[in-house]
Amino acid sequence: MWRPQSKEALIREMRIREWRSKAWQQSVRAVGVALRVAFSALCRAWSWLVGRSSVTAREVEMRALVSKRHDLILRLGEVVYQLHRQGATDSDQIKTLCQAIEDLDRTLDEKESVSRTASESEKTDNP
Repeated sequence: MWRPQSKEALIREMRIREWRSKAWQQSVRAVGVALRVAFSALCRAWSWLVGRSSVTAREVEMRALVSKRHDLILRLGEVVYQLHRQGATDSDQIKTLCQAIEDLDRTLDEKESVSRTASESEKTDNP
């Protein structure tokens, strides 16, 4: 192993070691800052994805309810048309389908109001 032979060589060797130590500390700090920034960006991206997925889940649920409502209205129309062609009316069957449609309408209204409230709160939280 090399050993400094003179005072100048010893001082130069000490300065090199100090420089290496400072360079190492600065690089460790830089890596720490980079990791904190990357982690912060990942956290923001994750929270955005979670928020977006909840919005998407609400939209999927709303679309399913609207689709079910349209199917019930279609069935109601078919039943009424068949009854009209037969010349008979079965009001109990029609009332049952109408009641199911009204129930779905109420559920849709509730979901829309919750969705509006959630989107308004998200807008106020994220100026």
